[in-house]
Amino acid sequence: MLGDDYAAICNKSIVSQIEERMAADANASFFGYGDSADETDSLGKFETVDANTSFYLNAEGKVVISFPEYSIAPGYMGIQEFTITK
Repeated sequence: MLGDDYAAICNKSIVSQIEERMAADANASFFGYGDSADETDSLGKFETVDANTSFYLNAEGKVVISFPEYSIAPGYMGIQEFTITK
């Protein structure tokens, strides 16, 4: 769907959206970002998508990457989804 460079496209978009969400909401928290950037909290920090990363196509035909609770953010943040744009 996104071509051979899909990982780089997804990674750039996800990191950008994480930063936007944290800037827009003081309660937003992601492992390894902002105040959670210390060594212990960076263990779950988002690094890259791979062949095992969950995704689906939304109604507009865009790729949406989905991360389960506790994988890249604390549980109170719930499932994290990122719509990928080129």
